[in-house]
Amino acid sequence: MELECEGARILLDLGMPLDAGEAGDPSHLLPKVPGLQEPDGSLLALVVSHGHADHWALSAYAPNLPTVVTGAATRRILRAASRFVPRPLPPALSGRSEGPDLSDRKPIWVGPFTITPYLVDHSAYDAYGLLIKANGRRLFYTGDIRAHGRKAKLFDCLDVWSQGLMVHSCRRNGGMRYGPSSSWERHNDRGSPSSNTQ
Repeated sequence: MELECEGARILLDLGMPLDAGEAGDPSHLLPKVPGLQEPDGSLLALVVSHGHADHWALSAYAPNLPTVVTGAATRRILRAASRFVPRPLPPALSGRSEGPDLSDRKPIWVGPFTITPYLVDHSAYDAYGLLIKANGRRLFYTGDIRAHGRKAKLFDCLDVWSQGLMVHSCRRNGGMRYGPSSSWERHNDRGSPSSNTQ
């Protein structure tokens, strides 16, 4: 997802499609976003919500990628696992961190964007939802979020649901959900509203 404010841009996740396979050069899968194939100073950063390849792996094929912002633990895990992963890490993830690290509920600033990460329940360690504020507008990007795993209480602790902001969520089937936070509620594994919020 690309966000723009006052001529500055950030990307939220740049992952490899799950069905891309391991053979061949996937650079043709890069979105047509200025700053990925050719230099563009308006692209300030890629913010990676967590360490699953469907959220970061295409970034290795973006030769002009600026700073990569992610959790410090995600960065360490990806570096340690890089010898066992079929796709390369982008230089911005494999080297020393250039930008700020995501940490639960500690805002960071990238150009006109204020990004507040919220630790979320997901199978990837150090996974975050991101509250992005810019120019008086707010968006909550969930990355991958669930409310039924071993850290399910984190879902109930999110204080963003009542803020009347727009929410963007990636779903397992590749679809996306975008809408006001007031329409969100906990669902059971079948996608039906659940009366149990524990």
